Amino acid sequence: DMSNPAAANPLANCTPDSKIWKIGMPALPGAILLAQKAGKTPLLLDGNDNKTVDVFFTYQAGAILDAKKLMVEESVLKTKTLEETHEELRTRLISAIKLGHTLYISMGNSATMFTTKYCKEGKFPVEVFETEAWDSAASANPGRAKICCRSKVNCKAMRESLATGKQEKDDLEFSDASGRGDSFDVIVSSHFQDEDYADFLAGSLPLDKMQAISVVVD
Repeated sequence: DMSNPAAANPLANCTPDSKIWKIGMPALPGAILLAQKAGKTPLLLDGNDNKTVDVFFTYQAGAILDAKKLMVEESVLKTKTLEETHEELRTRLISAIKLGHTLYISMGNSATMFTTKYCKEGKFPVEVFETEAWDSAASANPGRAKICCRSKVNCKAMRESLATGKQEKDDLEFSDASGRGDSFDVIVSSHFQDEDYADFLAGSLPLDKMQAISVVVD
């Protein structure tokens, strides 16, 4: 229906003054890019019965971080200490940066406390959840699809604070010099419904640095 603006442009409702962007699954890549260009980290609300968004990212080239599992292992089962959890997060983060992968943080139906507990300077800083605004036209290489869609953690000072040992430092330096790390970005998903996510996640994530994107599946 071309008389419907949303049908003609599936991103028509994705404006800076909209708290939640409502889109269909085909518009997901475009909405993610739009949020990142505006300097916001995408927070995908996947309240669908089949968890379509999680399934989609399972088949993408990227690093999936199961935040609920991480929290359960440390806080409930006590199979990992907080120190061990911080180190696991650090190594997962470094791996994603050096390979230029998307770090897909799946919150599931949990409110894993990143900002107050699992984020730690030099391990998994809160800047992981902050995205730099960018303009592809101003990029040195506009042909690279996700150039500069990067978390604020992907900068020289942050990389140096994360790396321990010569091998990690060399790997990150090569990733930066070769441009491979440019495509690193962070996407977060939650199974909470549109009307509930802000209440549940307010103390868990820096929501003011994020753009909620509700993915509606017919």
